Amino acid sequence: MLPLALVSCWKPISVNAHHLARDMPTDFRQLARQKAQKYGLLPEVFERQIEAESGFNPRAVSSAGARGIAQIMPATARGWGVNPDDPVAALDAAAKNMAAYTKTFLGGKSPGAETDPVKLRAATEKALRAYNAGPGAVEASKRYAETNAYVKKIVGPDTFSFTEALQSQQPPAENKDTATSSLPPSILFGNTAPQVDPNKMLGDFILNKIATKGIPEIQASVNPLALLQSAFAGDSLL
Repeated sequence: MLPLALVSCWKPISVNAHHLARDMPTDFRQLARQKAQKYGLLPEVFERQIEAESGFNPRAVSSAGARGIAQIMPATARGWGVNPDDPVAALDAAAKNMAAYTKTFLGGKSPGAETDPVKLRAATEKALRAYNAGPGAVEASKRYAETNAYVKKIVGPDTFSFTEALQSQQPPAENKDTATSSLPPSILFGNTAPQVDPNKMLGDFILNKIATKGIPEIQASVNPLALLQSAFAGDSLL
């Protein structure tokens, strides 16, 4: 409990939620992965691409004039209808157009639906060339040292495995033992009742009848026939 002197001078502090949220740092790497998933790209590839573009610096400007976190040229930005200096919008536009490029080189198949690592690698490499050198210079860019280094840095076979990336996208296999143990016994073992000794059942039944009628159990060793008759006396089944 606060002392009275402190209570009397205490005043609530108001917090402007808008300014608080504005001042909090944005995790651009996580945002890039979210944008990649939104458009069906491999998050690992898109994250590596943005790292190669700007190092996740939203204020980056290249010597050629490319701007922002996704290094979008001003003319391209106008065509895409995006502000390249807005990192959230730029990441969304970059992922959206990378997905469109990849889909084109997959013959119209969505990149998120492609499970063949060889095909996905080939399409992704061409999409990266389209992003770096322009959609009309995909083949010509094979002669560009800068574009070749760009593609190699992002998805070079020595540094990136599409097979492993695709496997990481798959849900973990269900443990058969765990799945089976949760099933009811009727499914695991069928509906067959467990085997029971009929003699033991009859004996238990007779002893129960004896107990309810107050007949001493010791008589069972003396006159079992009389014991049975007494046990079932008055029952409608006899």
